[in-house]
Amino acid sequence: MRHYRQNLERILDACRQRHIDVVFSMPPLQAAFVPEAGMRIGSEIVPRELFLQTAATFVEVMQEVARQHAVPVVRH
Repeated sequence: MRHYRQNLERILDACRQRHIDVVFSMPPLQAAFVPEAGMRIGSEIVPRELFLQTAATFVEVMQEVARQHAVPVVRH
């Protein structure tokens, strides 16, 4: 997650240097949107529960970075 956090912060820095407003988008993570067989990531199938847990962790990091940098987060 450290690399993900750093990537988000680099994106924010690059946008702010160019005076570009940033908005993060919250992905829909309800189990109903994830196939029971899991999600294909690259050549692997990630089991449904592991995918949902991992995605939730990514969302937590995104929300934390958003709070720290006053970036709005929208749901879709």
